[in-house]
Amino acid sequence: MTCLRHSGIVVQDVEKSIIFYCDYLGFDVIDDRCEGGEYLETILGLPGACARTVKIRGSDSGMIELLEFRNPRIGTAGQTVGLMGPGPTHVALTVDNIDKLYLELLEKGIEFITSPKTSPDGKVKLAFCRDPDGVYLELVQEM
Repeated sequence: MTCLRHSGIVVQDVEKSIIFYCDYLGFDVIDDRCEGGEYLETILGLPGACARTVKIRGSDSGMIELLEFRNPRIGTAGQTVGLMGPGPTHVALTVDNIDKLYLELLEKGIEFITSPKTSPDGKVKLAFCRDPDGVYLELVQEM
């Protein structure tokens, strides 16, 4: 059997990301640890690798792993491949009330591409925003 275990997002400031994903979007922290040593260095192929990893879980048991590397440090926020680059481009999250969440996140200074829009088939209403590190999130309400 194959199933999606989690998606990993490298962040610059894990505390900011915890606020965004947990306080603003409703995820819960289920594991928070600092990792390093030979095992991490070996599996990542990064000598001296050290990271704080925080696993968060949504109401449907879907998980995201936030990784703040202490060594090596990453670049600046917003350095993403964009929505049309190769490789993973965004994370989609199902939400209960997109219009309410949109207004709440706007008040908190979260950047959106556009306000929520209903799909042509009327099945979903969605909007794209960015997390504190510029990662695109597709917020989707099923109609």
